[in-house]
Amino acid sequence: MKTTSFSSNPNGKLIANNFSTMRAFNVEKYFAGAEHVINYKGQVLGTAKVYGALEVDINNIPEVFAWLDAGMDLNRYTKVLKTMYPNATKLHYVAYHWVAKDIEAHANLINAYWQSVLQDAVEATNYQFLAQ
Repeated sequence: MKTTSFSSNPNGKLIANNFSTMRAFNVEKYFAGAEHVINYKGQVLGTAKVYGALEVDINNIPEVFAWLDAGMDLNRYTKVLKTMYPNATKLHYVAYHWVAKDIEAHANLINAYWQSVLQDAVEATNYQFLAQ
């Protein structure tokens, strides 16, 4: 079985039943129906099925992909992708659906995500307080 690994969880996307990622173009790996083991920071989260994979020119990425996939503006997103895939001219925008989840791993993922949201809220509140 194929493996897709993540080092970050922008927008908490790996918590949802469906999620996406932008990857180096690879028709042997990213195609509708392919099942992938999903890893997050070395921990297996479960198995997800590729719902669809769209070929995308690295210089013509739809802005909606940047926001949905990583929660960032298109310019920043494109710079990140060009750093990750310096020789790529085309990428795959891949949509997944979970078919099996490791419950404990997902509980840890959910906890870590909400802790980061809480920390961001505290920092924003402290900044607003100090700015007054």
